[in-house]
Amino acid sequence: MKIYFYRAEEENFGDELNLSIWPKVFGDYIDGDGQYLCGIGSILDSRLCDLDGKKIIFGVGARGPGNPIVFDDTFDVRFVRGPRTAVLYDGVEFITDPGILIAEFKEVQPRGSAIGLVGYFRSDQTVWREVCSEMGMQYISPNDDVETVLQRISECKRVFCEAMHGAIAADALRIPWRPVSGFNAVHEHETHKFKWEDWCHSMDLEFDPLKLPPIWRQSNLRSKVAASIKRKYVLRKIDKDIKDDSFFLSDNKLFRIKVRRILSE
Repeated sequence: MKIYFYRAEEENFGDELNLSIWPKVFGDYIDGDGQYLCGIGSILDSRLCDLDGKKIIFGVGARGPGNPIVFDDTFDVRFVRGPRTAVLYDGVEFITDPGILIAEFKEVQPRGSAIGLVGYFRSDQTVWREVCSEMGMQYISPNDDVETVLQRISECKRVFCEAMHGAIAADALRIPWRPVSGFNAVHEHETHKFKWEDWCHSMDLEFDPLKLPPIWRQSNLRSKVAASIKRKYVLRKIDKDIKDDSFFLSDNKLFRIKVRRILSE
């Protein structure tokens, strides 16, 4: 099999999980030939129809409710990411995002003491670093390699996640997390809510994000003043969530069931 996934110009930890997880699960079956393994990502769309050969659907999700593709005999559908995707395809089986298999290959360590934030891969990383520095938090860049991101998440006791796979990784490592809707919601439009709900509902959780205005560096004076006001608002909102301990974690028993189901497919 060969692994098919979305790859942006900027390295994105969530997509790169495909290269970290699947060779460990399937071993020598990942040989770069034959069928396409479509496992992690919101790529269940027309891009797959353009692939020449068999496509194994092993956990991917749709990008939104519109224009589902038709599964012909080139598709081998094992399961999709969550219930919102499953509804689009006449109730095909869903389990959850296979990114939770991190738990099988990354030793769960005692939680660290940091509060972390995993940004969205297209957000302004510099601004998020500055916000985290002001808050005494640890910034975790989604542009870093998989092992670095996992290690930095494992050093935290709580994690804010603009990146959905930051939340999936934290959940796999049994670290409470809080979704953040900021620049990611603006950039992804309807895909943002759809994919988060798809995964959260697969784990019997509600999608209840911390809603923040998108922030980025500004050049002119007027914009800088507006950005400063927004930034102070962001700092207050994050601080309140930390004090209120507004974080989520899936049920331990359900989590283990989901892992076993994926590995049994």
